[in-house]
Amino acid sequence: MIALAAAVAPGPFAPTPARADAPAKKARKQAPPPPLDGATIDFAYDGRDVGHPERAHFGRVFVPARAAADPKAPRPLLVYLHGMNRDLVKYRFMGGSGPGEDDVRRIVAGLVDRGAVPPLVLAAPSSVQPEAIATAETSWPSFDLDRFLVQTLRAIGGAATIDLDRVVVAGHSGAACNPTGGLFTAMQAVTRPHAVVFIDTCLPGDLPGRMVRAAPTTHVIATYQTTAWDDRPFADTKRAFAREVAARPAPKGVFREIEELRPAEPMPHNAMVRLTLDRWLPRLLAGDAR
Repeated sequence: MIALAAAVAPGPFAPTPARADAPAKKARKQAPPPPLDGATIDFAYDGRDVGHPERAHFGRVFVPARAAADPKAPRPLLVYLHGMNRDLVKYRFMGGSGPGEDDVRRIVAGLVDRGAVPPLVLAAPSSVQPEAIATAETSWPSFDLDRFLVQTLRAIGGAATIDLDRVVVAGHSGAACNPTGGLFTAMQAVTRPHAVVFIDTCLPGDLPGRMVRAAPTTHVIATYQTTAWDDRPFADTKRAFAREVAARPAPKGVFREIEELRPAEPMPHNAMVRLTLDRWLPRLLAGDAR
């Protein structure tokens, strides 16, 4: 174990128009969510040290209170990569989210509070560089997981200790559409990920085969939904994934799984983030993954 401190659609009937003299109804304000039980730490990286400003990002780390209770106890780390960000939302899926997007901090906090996973730390880069995040195929160019981990450890300071043998990297949508970036470069990091999780990401071409080309002991999970993407080649994807698994069998106890999930929410693509993490993080962080 390595540890380092650190809009509503129109229906068939039109609504009755309001009378001109009718008093206007005030829109109900939604109650704000309860405060998070933990610390959120932000940092920024400009990419100047490597001469690639398109790799610049903001970073946000969430340390749940239970993970900080014993700062010296080695904790697993979840690294989350959002997908495309044409709207340039800062900290997407990490508090600065758009419609139908969960806050991954709350997903993690809920899992920890329920005892479904051991206390863990969450870290996520957030890109607002148009040239790096505006299209799926060019998203997260050459994402450097090792460098991001150094930045994360520096930001955490002594608030928690990270077990680098239990780093789970999860990416949604465009986070795994660039074969030379995002999750695919994270898989090749010197710090070998404990698991890589593809959440409703791109599937055409040879990407399904590339998903499996992780280190032999790295768990590989890929989830997808057909509600919003019924025109995608899912049968071909599953066959390509299975061929790659057969050609590169993993040791016993190491996951190589691709599965369809069925989100019931109105925005199924975004709902896949919570559905996947709720289902797989407990299994990936159990003492014996099987």
